[in-house]
Amino acid sequence: MSTRVQVEFPPVDFWRSLHYFNLYRLTLASSFVFLAGAFGAVLSLGAQNWVLFFYGSIVYAAVVLLSFIPLRLRWPRFFWQLSWSIGSDIAGLTVLSYASGGIQSSIGLLLLVSLAAAGMISRGKITLFFAALASIAALLEHSYAVLHGEAFVAQYLQVGLLCVSYFVVAWLTHTLAKYAVDSQQLAQRRGHDLASLSEANLLVMRDMQDGVLVVDEQGMIVQMNPSAERLLRNNRGPETLLSDTFPILFGQYAMWKQTGHASRDTLQLGAGIPARLRFVAFERDAAYGTVIFLEDMQRVQAEAQQIKLAALGRLTANIAHEVRNPLSAISYAAELLREEMVQGGVSGVHDQGMMREHPETAGPLQRPGAGCATAATSSSKESATGFIERRVRGRRSTDLARADAGCTKEQQAALVDAPLLRLVQIVMENTQRINRIVQDVMQLSRRDRAQSETFELAPLLHTFIEEFDLAEHLEPDVMTLMEVPEVRVQFDRGHLQQVLWNLCRNALRYCRKLPGSLKLTMGMADGRAMLSVQDDGPGVASEHRSKLFEPFFTTASDGTGLGLYIAKELCETNGARLEYHMEAGQVGACFRIRFGGLHEDGA
Repeated sequence: MSTRVQVEFPPVDFWRSLHYFNLYRLTLASSFVFLAGAFGAVLSLGAQNWVLFFYGSIVYAAVVLLSFIPLRLRWPRFFWQLSWSIGSDIAGLTVLSYASGGIQSSIGLLLLVSLAAAGMISRGKITLFFAALASIAALLEHSYAVLHGEAFVAQYLQVGLLCVSYFVVAWLTHTLAKYAVDSQQLAQRRGHDLASLSEANLLVMRDMQDGVLVVDEQGMIVQMNPSAERLLRNNRGPETLLSDTFPILFGQYAMWKQTGHASRDTLQLGAGIPARLRFVAFERDAAYGTVIFLEDMQRVQAEAQQIKLAALGRLTANIAHEVRNPLSAISYAAELLREEMVQGGVSGVHDQGMMREHPETAGPLQRPGAGCATAATSSSKESATGFIERRVRGRRSTDLARADAGCTKEQQAALVDAPLLRLVQIVMENTQRINRIVQDVMQLSRRDRAQSETFELAPLLHTFIEEFDLAEHLEPDVMTLMEVPEVRVQFDRGHLQQVLWNLCRNALRYCRKLPGSLKLTMGMADGRAMLSVQDDGPGVASEHRSKLFEPFFTTASDGTGLGLYIAKELCETNGARLEYHMEAGQVGACFRIRFGGLHEDGA
């Protein structure tokens, strides 16, 4: 479709050229009318037939003047309008040449101008066709004059040379027109390439994280990218002297020009931002200049720190994975020990009673006092297991002595095993706490595996509230939701549920557990969706607010200090922000999630 339109409607420069050509024709026709009327006899215009020349000039001028109307409308097509213009020139100038004496008047030479213009405007082989028409017209005009005795046969040679000149001019203009078209297309391609390179250069400079300054040989700033403005804390435009705008930078630039080497030391720029300089000379249009690169060392250090933290995270995850194996063994052994103590507590009491009533039946280590003697003779070979065994037996004997008076066997077993059960319980509680820390660390190492998707926030929150109330055994009205309909967010569903569980459990720990004590509030601000989790508890103390999202910081005795830190990391992984929100007159604590963008249906 576009090709057909381009054929029917040539480019604007074609029509413009045809317009100038018609102006030339109108000037020529008007000149003939004026000269024939004022100086016809003197200039030999219309020497053979003045009346035909004068009125022929008027008709020729009228035809040229009327040709401006279709040119203005650009209808019919360009090819037909050009053919009409050249055809009218051939017919008009042939008639005027005959009226002025034929080949002797030299008016036929004016067709060379029309043919040359046709070749340059049309830029095609149709110019040779116009040259053939002009040659036929010249031969017919001279033959008519010869038949009527107005010209000589010998003048056919002059007419033939004129016809040859028509073809020569047409061919030369056609060749030159093709060369001009090729040159124009090449220039356009070079112009497009140059514009593309210039645009790419601007985009690269604008998006570069390092600062870039372009300085000419006089020290004038030619170009500066936004990163350089940020590093130098200066938004002055180009065409300013480097020495006046940035004296510190100019000193390094002058030292580089003198020595050819730049200092590799870090330079403090702007508001104390460290940067490293690099100078690159260039030559453009016989003029010399310099490109100054400002490498932001804060960003480099931050990237290095991120790499270190990533490596440390992988190492921590591996260590946590290795810790889980012995931790599981400890927990399993403690659980078995607890079960054995509960099941064997009564039988242990019977054995202790029998030893006290019939000491002669006990073994050497079971007789009263025998333990001390044996320990005295074998202290060098004592193991940790034997030491613990004697401590346990001693405590059992003491507890049994205290429980002799009127206690049943079950009561005596409970009194004997209570200290040991407490020790086992401490082991199990601490292994569970360490296991939670290990799980949090391993979960933190997998935070980059986010599978973000776009979904409506309200249905997910309704499902979460039902699951949370069921898991925590809450009344249905303790947690409430203030929703905004048709709000869509982009987040990993699993990550969002994990963040909500963490925030809501913290809020539930400190709230009063009354109706409406825990509120989930949806909202939007600056085109971004927000979700707030607020409780009616005592809030967060001012001295603790700055440490809320630090790892291993907690105010709870049974907390790991990783919950809020992991929640914040998960939010940042999904392009969101988790922050502690504080307003005047606020009751309790409020944590707010600012999502990466708000998507509403129909927006």
